Amino acid sequence: MKKLIAVIAAMGLTMSVHAATVELNGDRYVVVDTADNARNMNGEQMGVMVGDKVALSAQSTPLTVTGSILVKASQARADQLADQYGLDLVSYMDGVALLEASPGVNVSALEKALNQSLETPVNLELNPQNQQPQ
Repeated sequence: MKKLIAVIAAMGLTMSVHAATVELNGDRYVVVDTADNARNMNGEQMGVMVGDKVALSAQSTPLTVTGSILVKASQARADQLADQYGLDLVSYMDGVALLEASPGVNVSALEKALNQSLETPVNLELNPQNQQPQ
């Protein structure tokens, strides 16, 4: 039994060392599950797609990447960004646009591109529930 526990502990250590990490909203997350099981989660850096689950640590609650992105911009700029990056403009109010990325979009690369295009950082929605927002 002690050997089994030692093997399981060693496997956990090995898996945590190889777990993929990504930076979202200025914080580093561990990718704990991907929406596409065929994608490889090994490596120090990887992309994150809509539907993937990330966590601040292996022990914290997983958060689902929804694809919703809050952007501070004018209405015209929000429309331009939506067209340029293939996003849906869901709503706009008081200088903040809600953009939506489709499944299969690498939101970590999208976040970097948007942050280079804008003066204020974007905010990707990370939902603690297993469902998409309604």
